[in-house]
Amino acid sequence: MPLMESTDATAFPFFGELSETAYVDKENELLELLKQCCAIVGLDYSNIKWSKTRLREIIDMVEKRRVYFHVFHRIEMGEINEACLQCFWILKLYPFFDITDPDINVNLVFALKIFIDTVWYAAFKRTPSQKANCHSDEVLNHLLHAFKVRDLSKEAMMAISVSMIIA
Repeated sequence: MPLMESTDATAFPFFGELSETAYVDKENELLELLKQCCAIVGLDYSNIKWSKTRLREIIDMVEKRRVYFHVFHRIEMGEINEACLQCFWILKLYPFFDITDPDINVNLVFALKIFIDTVWYAAFKRTPSQKANCHSDEVLNHLLHAFKVRDLSKEAMMAISVSMIIA
């Protein structure tokens, strides 16, 4: 009997592409987060458009990294690393744009929101009375600058997030 492809990271080397349903579910999750982000920062979600091709590339890159973590580190990727990878690929591939104002960097705002929310939530889960120091203007400005102009690697983003949680 031939071996079947799977989308489970533990099935390596027989890891296959996600099903159409899985892609749609993951796209919808990202778009729902984007809608929440727009509401918080005052952007009109109806003016935001995206490249479906780029969204799928982001989903693929995150899933491939999930397999990498399993094969080479023998660990689950985890929500912090997944969020950092989403941020990284959003900043690299620029899937979102505002059709009414091309100067609005939707990708930067969205990536920063994902990053900050994930760090804050992870710190809270670790110690409910602890909150990561990621909402101060100084921290937000440093992160915004780094996300905008520095060439941060995936691993650097993961290290920054963990250091903010344990600080």
